[in-house]
Amino acid sequence: MKEVTRRKDKLNMEQNDTKNDLTIGHIIVKNKDNVVKKNNSGYSIKSGKKNKNSVHAKRKKRLIDKKQVKKKRKINKVKNEEDKKECKQFANSNSMVEYNINKVVYDINKNDLIRGDDNNYKNVYLERNKQKYKKKKKIEKTPEDIVNSSLFRYINEFMYTNKSETVQKKLNETKNVFNIYHMGYKNQKDKWPNNPVNDIIKYLRKNFTKIDKIADLGCGEAEIAKTLSGWSISSFDLIKFNEYVTACNITHLPLSNNSQDCIIICLSLMNTDWPKIIFESVRCLKKKATLIIADVVSRFTNYKAFVKFMSNVGCTLSNQVNLDNFFYIFFFENNKKDNVSLTVNEGKVKKFSKLLAPCFYKRR
Repeated sequence: MKEVTRRKDKLNMEQNDTKNDLTIGHIIVKNKDNVVKKNNSGYSIKSGKKNKNSVHAKRKKRLIDKKQVKKKRKINKVKNEEDKKECKQFANSNSMVEYNINKVVYDINKNDLIRGDDNNYKNVYLERNKQKYKKKKKIEKTPEDIVNSSLFRYINEFMYTNKSETVQKKLNETKNVFNIYHMGYKNQKDKWPNNPVNDIIKYLRKNFTKIDKIADLGCGEAEIAKTLSGWSISSFDLIKFNEYVTACNITHLPLSNNSQDCIIICLSLMNTDWPKIIFESVRCLKKKATLIIADVVSRFTNYKAFVKFMSNVGCTLSNQVNLDNFFYIFFFENNKKDNVSLTVNEGKVKKFSKLLAPCFYKRR
C-alpha cells in the first residue's frame, strides 16, 4: 500500500510540473529560468524577470544622463560668470584710459606735465593717434566730381565693350571726353593698393639700358617715358595727350618688323579686339625680346588658357608677379618661328577675346 501511494504522489508531482512548463516543439522552456532559449521554429522566448532587468537598466541610463546634463550646466554657469568678470575688467580699463586722456589734456592746458607718469603719456598719445585715424572725415564731392566720375564709368565701359576703331572715332569726335577719362583714371589709381607702372619701371632700370628700344602701348599720359627721360621709349595711344605720346590705333603700329627690344601693355587690352594688339606686338618684337603685360586679376576668366594662347602666338612665360592679389604682371619671351604668317583671322580674335572679361562698374 505504501508503494502505491508513493507512485501516486510522484504522478501528481509530474502533472503539477507540466502545468508550470511550456512545451514548444521538442524543447521545454521553464518559466523559472532567466535564460532565453530558442525553439525549432526559430522564435525566442524571454522570461518576465529578464524584461524587468532591462527596464531597470534603461532607468539607470536615464538617471546617469540627467546627472551629466546637470554637471555640464554647472560648468557653463561658471564659465559665463568668469567671462562677465573679464568684460567688466576690460570696461573698467577703457574708462581708466579715457580718464588719463582727459587728465593729460587738462595738464597740457596748464603747462603742467609733471603730474602724470611717462607711460600714461605714451598711451595717451597712441590713443589720440588712433582716434584721428578713426575720425577721418569723408571728402565731400562737388557736383562736377560726381558728373565726371559717372562719365568715366560710362567711357570705360564703352572702351571695354567695343572695337578699337569705333572707340577711336568716338574719342576723335569729342576730345574733352578723353580728358575726363584720364581725370577719372587718376582718381581710380589712388584707390589701388599698388600701381603696376612703378614695378615695370624698376624692371626696365635693372634689365635694360637707354639704347634699347622700348614701346609703351596704350600709354595714357606716358608715365614711363616721363620718368625714364633720355631713354629711347616710344609711347602710343588713341589720342595725343602730351608731347611724349604719338596718336595711333595700337592694333596697327607704325613700327617695322623685329625692331623692338621690349613692348609694354599695361592695362591696355581693353577693346573687344585686344588679341590684335598681341599679334601686332609679336610682329614688332625682336627674337628673345620681352613682352610685359599687366592687367587686373579679375579679368582673367581662364588663366591657363591665356598662357597657352600666348605660347601659341610664340611667347613663352618667363616670370610672373602677383601684386596684392589685384594685378598680374606677365613677362614673356618672344620665341616666334621664322616664316610665320602674321595675318589676323577675325574668327580667332572673337574666340580668344573671351579669355579676358570686360571691366564693369556697379550702377548707383
